[in-house]
Amino acid sequence: MDKEPLVWETYEYEHSEKTPDWFWAFGIVVVTGAIASYLLENILFAVLIAIGGFTMALLASRHPDKWICELSSRGLKINSRLYPFSTLESFWVEDDGVTGKIILKSKKTIMPELIIPLEDLDPDYIREFLTEYLEEEEMHEPLSHIIMERLGF
Repeated sequence: MDKEPLVWETYEYEHSEKTPDWFWAFGIVVVTGAIASYLLENILFAVLIAIGGFTMALLASRHPDKWICELSSRGLKINSRLYPFSTLESFWVEDDGVTGKIILKSKKTIMPELIIPLEDLDPDYIREFLTEYLEEEEMHEPLSHIIMERLGF
């Protein structure tokens, strides 16, 4: 018997407002990196640093999209995109006591792990729901994801 679909709203990521000082510090780091690369006669890398820094500054200033997540017997649906359980390998429900997260590992080699905030949902219920369809495997957020959160991205 299929369980009732579980629907909740969350944001793509936790947004933190950036002050002008944050952008100045970020800009100084990017310009310094580009100049150092140029002085070391690696012009292509200097251009890459400048373009990457500009892109990251744009992404840092935008607000996160609101996601409507639905967990059903078909899979996980985020807005209009469905991630069927057949394309997912395993899951882990991380509960630090404040906010829970679902970490889903895909069978696809190019697709990264999906990290979905649970908001006010019961992590134990989510774990019970997902164990019917996927294998539970202990995973943690990638280090790059943690670093980007700490830096304010």
